[in-house]
Amino acid sequence: MKKSHNIYLNYILIEGNVGEGGDSCGADLTWKTDNYNGIFGDASNDSIVLMSDASGKIGFFGATALARHTHIADASDAATVITVCNHILSVLEEYGLLASA
Repeated sequence: MKKSHNIYLNYILIEGNVGEGGDSCGADLTWKTDNYNGIFGDASNDSIVLMSDASGKIGFFGATALARHTHIADASDAATVITVCNHILSVLEEYGLLASA
């Protein structure tokens, strides 16, 4: 028999089913900011969502958190391929996913 439980720890919510006698277990995990879900783990869909709001900010490895980057235009020739690749590299550096040169 499964029992449903919710645990609240300030901005963290763990909710789900605790199995008994061999029943499977599953729990969703939500870490909330004041306005939206910062991290949402959905056990039933095997998925994790970072920043459920498009205006949310994220940073990695100590980088300043930034909002979602704007669209990068598609390359149309060999010259713009280099420009686009360099732009992608700079965005990855801004988010902290690559070290700065």
